[in-house]
Amino acid sequence: LWLLRLVPGGRAGRWWCAVLLLLLLCAFFSATGALSNPDTWAAAAFFCAILAYITPVFHYVTERSEAAFDEVVSHLTLDAETIERLRSGFSRKSGAWLMVNTSLGVLTWVLHSRLLAGGFDEMFATISRDPLDFSMAVGPLPVWVFMFCAIHALVDNARIFRGLTRSVEIDLLDTTILTPFGRMAVASTLVVIGAQALFPIMWLGTDTNPWTYIPGLFATGLPLLYLFIAPVWPLHQRLRQLKRLELERLGADIRARRASDQGDPERDGALSTLLVYRREIADANEWPFDLSIIARFGVYLIIVPLTWIGAALIENLVDLFISS
Repeated sequence: LWLLRLVPGGRAGRWWCAVLLLLLLCAFFSATGALSNPDTWAAAAFFCAILAYITPVFHYVTERSEAAFDEVVSHLTLDAETIERLRSGFSRKSGAWLMVNTSLGVLTWVLHSRLLAGGFDEMFATISRDPLDFSMAVGPLPVWVFMFCAIHALVDNARIFRGLTRSVEIDLLDTTILTPFGRMAVASTLVVIGAQALFPIMWLGTDTNPWTYIPGLFATGLPLLYLFIAPVWPLHQRLRQLKRLELERLGADIRARRASDQGDPERDGALSTLLVYRREIADANEWPFDLSIIARFGVYLIIVPLTWIGAALIENLVDLFISS
């Protein structure tokens, strides 16, 4: 997957990727005058920030997804060939997959540009007018392509884990072996949540057409729900069903022992064991989450509103400073 190939090897590879992309993009938009123009600097800064963000974070999430997969491999009822094929799906895509997602990104950019320009004639006129207009018209193109490829790859990863929920072995007394599903679901949302948190950059310093960011919010909002729900919801349903069946079986055993109990100490001990076991099953977690996963997801959820509120406060402060 070409997005992953953009990240160099080494411990600091993702940081080098982010810094180099940011420098290259800032140099390009500075050369066209977009970063120095009061009407375009905010949008140009957004293009630089989101492209420098998506690639290294997508690389990180893919790496975490592979690690989560490796954690559950020993608990899967799958053959080695199937496991290897599934694992390769995290980082390898077919040529057809790449062509489809690149084409969708280009098509979305064309439709979005036409929406903002008001027509194809106006759109092409803007592109060919001067370097500034060209950079601002073409700037969203790599954003759409990067986003389509990254989000579709994350959705594919979520589908892989969704499929694993049918073949993973479950022990109701030890559901910690299922927490990789929860970690993967939460980590997958980081790319989308971070992208949404960068949208307020476009609102700084100038009035922004809402249609500049509404399509992007829509295109990231729906996948966000799927990325979180797909890997954990089927597992939650399996856990609930297994838990209910086990509690029903234990209830029947307990009733049978109580009916036949005649004060035998051995039977009293067996009944106590069943009661303790039933309490453990009743307390078994029905979700593949632990406290650290919940806390991490809570932090992720407040990132977007905090950045949006912060952007609004900064804009009001700037307006106040200018007006005074």
